[in-house]
Amino acid sequence: MKLSKTTFLVALTAASLFAAGSAPGQNTTPNTPAAPGATTKAPRTRPDVAKMLNLTDDQKAKVQPILDAQREKMRAVFQDDSLSPDDKRAKMKTIRDDTNAKLKPILTPEQYATWEKMQTRMRRMAAPGGNAPAPGAPAAPSTPPKQ
Repeated sequence: MKLSKTTFLVALTAASLFAAGSAPGQNTTPNTPAAPGATTKAPRTRPDVAKMLNLTDDQKAKVQPILDAQREKMRAVFQDDSLSPDDKRAKMKTIRDDTNAKLKPILTPEQYATWEKMQTRMRRMAAPGGNAPAPGAPAAPSTPPKQ
């Protein structure tokens, strides 16, 4: 099934936002008073991603800037009207590949495998119909709608 360009871009954006963490302006850390003189904030890694990957506090601190950078780069590509849809797709793939290369040494092999599964699942859910087959898998035969 051939996806429309707009649908594909929406799917990529949804997947990147899921991967990148919480929505802008949404604080997912609990409101706890800071110790006097404290200047650092707790990482804002999306709780379900951090929980699903079972990230340590050290990993959260390293992963969050990578995901934040990915989200900003994806947003810039998505909003760049001078790029063709194919160019946008290629740039977004490069950004995802770069993010994955940065995450791989931080995550354990088990965590990285979970990360890859999460990304695949999000791409499938963002596809029209919500359950697209895995890339390379044979497509299910289509039947005409009953009227």
